[in-house]
Amino acid sequence: MMLPSKGAKLKLAIGFDEFLVEKGTFVVDSVSLQGPPRAITISALAVPSSNTLHPYNMQSQKTRSWENVSIGEIVRTIAAENGLLSSISPELNNQMPGHLDQLYENDAEFLAKLARQYNAISKATGGYQVFMVQGTGKSASGNPLPEVTVTPSGRTYWQFANRSKASTPSKTAAGNGGTLLVPYIDAQTGEHKVLRHGSGMPEIPSGFTQPSRQAAEAFIRSRQQDAERVAANTSQTKSKPEPDYLMSMSITQPATPELLALTPECTVTTEGFDPQADCRWVVDNVAFILSPYEGMLVSIELKK
Repeated sequence: MMLPSKGAKLKLAIGFDEFLVEKGTFVVDSVSLQGPPRAITISALAVPSSNTLHPYNMQSQKTRSWENVSIGEIVRTIAAENGLLSSISPELNNQMPGHLDQLYENDAEFLAKLARQYNAISKATGGYQVFMVQGTGKSASGNPLPEVTVTPSGRTYWQFANRSKASTPSKTAAGNGGTLLVPYIDAQTGEHKVLRHGSGMPEIPSGFTQPSRQAAEAFIRSRQQDAERVAANTSQTKSKPEPDYLMSMSITQPATPELLALTPECTVTTEGFDPQADCRWVVDNVAFILSPYEGMLVSIELKK
């Protein structure tokens, strides 16, 4: 068998017999051989890293400024520089983040930081640079993502956690008391200023300085959206007001044809686990594991 060279593109599909689900295109990062028994290990990434022989590189550190450009223009520019197509939520496409500095950051880090300010996700997958509002339930091509119901089997291992939400600024941003302090740099004067949201005590700093007033306002909007989503989830399961909670669940079980289509941001409904854990979730991460002893397993990380 000829080993693929670094930088080669591999198309991955997984499934059973003739039922296969395509999982996208990956770039070979490393190849190794071992034995006995003789085995080949291939590591491939959705985007090339610094040690691949690929002309494009999202992991290289860059220093540059973005001025008077929309989020859509930023994402499309970076995607084109790295040989990717772009997929952007319409709600975010024309947003103007103001002056942005990309200081000794690679493109992936810069876009991830920008996404956090707009309650969005940024990822490279299947030849696309995706920049979308969280929880939209759409793929990079804009099609609806699958919705799957998961029930436990005799070989299911699962964990459920319902923890107090530690991010107090989210409550402040929602107007539940206190003042959120978001420091930012005035693009005109270079002065450090503070944008205040809410009223009264306590006064809670956001923890880092935003590059512009527009970015500070976007940060506050993101916190408000987080709080609204938590409130909506709480209202579906609680009859009385309760503190905000961060719910998560992990499930590992044998893969089935229905589960092969799962990707991050898909919607999963759990049934038959526990009254507290049975609800609708968003997939945070999913991994498929092929074991010589247990066959194909799927490991799902869920968030709410």
